[in-house]
Amino acid sequence: MKRKFRTLDTVILSLLIILNLGTLLTARSFEASGQTQNLPYAAAEEYVDLKFLAANMKQFEGVRVTTNGTVRYLASIYMYEDFWLQAQTSDAKIPVVTRLAGLAVPPSMAIVEVAGIVKHSTLEGGFYFLEASSWQALTSTSTPTPTPMPTSSPPPLPTPTPTYEPKPSISIDLSCISSTSYASFKVTIAGRLRGSGVSAANLAGAPISLSYSITSGESWQDLALVYTDVDGVFGAVWTPSVTGSYLVKAAVANTTEYSEASTIVNLAVVPAAEITDEYIQNVFSVASNSTVSNLAFNSASRRLTFSVEGLAGTRGFVDVNIAKTLINDITQVKAYVDDNEVAFTTVDKTDSWLLHFTYEHSLHEVMLSLAAESQPDFLNTPLGLIVVGGFVAMVIAVSVAFVLKRRRSLAS
Repeated sequence: MKRKFRTLDTVILSLLIILNLGTLLTARSFEASGQTQNLPYAAAEEYVDLKFLAANMKQFEGVRVTTNGTVRYLASIYMYEDFWLQAQTSDAKIPVVTRLAGLAVPPSMAIVEVAGIVKHSTLEGGFYFLEASSWQALTSTSTPTPTPMPTSSPPPLPTPTPTYEPKPSISIDLSCISSTSYASFKVTIAGRLRGSGVSAANLAGAPISLSYSITSGESWQDLALVYTDVDGVFGAVWTPSVTGSYLVKAAVANTTEYSEASTIVNLAVVPAAEITDEYIQNVFSVASNSTVSNLAFNSASRRLTFSVEGLAGTRGFVDVNIAKTLINDITQVKAYVDDNEVAFTTVDKTDSWLLHFTYEHSLHEVMLSLAAESQPDFLNTPLGLIVVGGFVAMVIAVSVAFVLKRRRSLAS
């Protein structure tokens, strides 16, 4: 009987040794295949901070993740995403696509948790997005705590945390100059992309989205998509349908080389007089980084007036385009800010003068006084030409009569 128990114990012990050896060999084979570091990503879903995810989308490609943030509906050159998910503590954001899973989109500014897979699109030069499989509204802005993964024996190797390095920031210089004739009215938009720490090669060929607003920025209309040249310069020509006040915006999207940026210029256009069939109307245009309002021209006093307003502590500028047919001597123009005369610089263009001056931002009243309207040169008028021609003919007739009289005197 004792011999039978010993034999049974020996069999059980042998089975246990075989099972432990198989487990050990499987673990070593898994580690040798290089898949140990990918074990955290093998989970059904893992929570990732949105700011970290936005900076490392490429490393999460094909990974199922869960994150949360604020729903934003923003203008985009991709026009592929259904909405943007923005971090609650920073400007970091990622594009989210819900339509592929047949999901409805959440309301704007809602705080939601989104689960899905990070994917890459080759459209518009390529970009990463989160293809959502589900989303749910959150009642709290706190970050959910990730569920710890169960440990196995032997434990998996830790996944190295990618080092986050902030991307260089860039800026956009933007100007809008209109023509001064109502009959051929157009606006020339020019700008330049600048970046500290960004190579010239990365600034060349950048897509710049141009748009305008007639609702003080509440809604925007696409104007054009242009690309920078080798110096980061871009431009476009725009023909607005009517005079009035516009906001013109230039924006560049977030890339792997630099962060997104945008610049807005206020453009106000006013006619110099009422439109008539006989008169080719001139227009004034004012471009500024301030909010421009109450733009008007008094043809009797020859004064252009408007208001500017901006954030205190910053500096504002104004570019005023005046037709040369309205003022031929720019030195006679005077510029005033709150009744204080200010100096300005002038650019002599083909058919207009471009005036530029700056000021500290707050609410200001601006007035440009044009000199008295110049009188046309009498000699260049039809009547002047008739008078001059008559005088010349009279001089010739008198000279001929004098010569004939003198010849008769000599002959006698």
